[in-house]
Amino acid sequence: MQRSIQDLLKVWMVRSNHKPLLVRGARQVGKTFSVRDFGQRFFKNLVVFDLERQRKVHTIFAGDLDPSILLPQMEAQAEQRIVPGETLLFLDEIQACPRALMSLRYFYEQMPNLHVIGAGSLLEFAMKDISFPVGQVEFVWMYPMTLSEFLLARGKGILAEQRPGLDAMGPLPEATHQSLLDELRLYLVVGGMPEAVKVFLDTHSPVETARVHRTLAEAYQEDFAKYAGNVDKDCLARVFEQMPTRVGERVKYTHLYPEKRIETIKAALRVLEQALMIRRVMSTSAQGVPLSAGTSDKVFKYVFVDVGLMRHMCGLSADSV
Repeated sequence: MQRSIQDLLKVWMVRSNHKPLLVRGARQVGKTFSVRDFGQRFFKNLVVFDLERQRKVHTIFAGDLDPSILLPQMEAQAEQRIVPGETLLFLDEIQACPRALMSLRYFYEQMPNLHVIGAGSLLEFAMKDISFPVGQVEFVWMYPMTLSEFLLARGKGILAEQRPGLDAMGPLPEATHQSLLDELRLYLVVGGMPEAVKVFLDTHSPVETARVHRTLAEAYQEDFAKYAGNVDKDCLARVFEQMPTRVGERVKYTHLYPEKRIETIKAALRVLEQALMIRRVMSTSAQGVPLSAGTSDKVFKYVFVDVGLMRHMCGLSADSV
């Protein structure tokens, strides 16, 4: 699948003063696949460490974080040479090893020619417990597939090119408009999670796609239980289930879980924001730029990570869409 993040990665690769890059986003939005594909296509060799699965690699980062000490150990573990300018070093699920996150500043300071990418889905939980290298790391955000990426995956590249931008003048031709509406309805059913898109492309079955959404929703809840610390787990699960049905509404804490204290509900919402499952949209009374000048901390709504997953969790059938 063609993802727009590839263009951002190529710009980063050729920049002379590039810093180690952190690809951030919710689980299962395609970070690992996109970085691996990028490394295989644009570098002489790709060295990957999955820091969630390969726990023994953590011992490499347990001592001195000087790159001249780290790299020989990494080469021995991967049985590959790591050569600045030729190798992409990819530290996947980097949130599982906080000292690997800390090491990025030393790669930037002592080995700036080496291309290093870290990726993680729960980085906010890891970063609060370490001295993070502010200003010595670049960030790029990855989200579920957009409608344009969905069209490309479906082999509708020409239709994607005809999708109007915000500066479009006048109406679309009726046939093009109807084709785009048909694809939009499919996108609202399937959403942009790559696994759901792949299953739909392979099976053309909303039922099979629904199984992916159900599995994803269950996996997300397991992640929250693992990383949420002392947050009320019952409240967290309830709020997570409620959020898709509340998208677009002004948030009223008591509507989410009337039996819980407001502070408990706020803590659950913070966890969901940190996990990038929801995103807060503030209300503003500003009459011009900057819009942030008139924002209110008390008036806001949320958007959900993926429209297909949101539809599934709301209980809306494909036919209803």
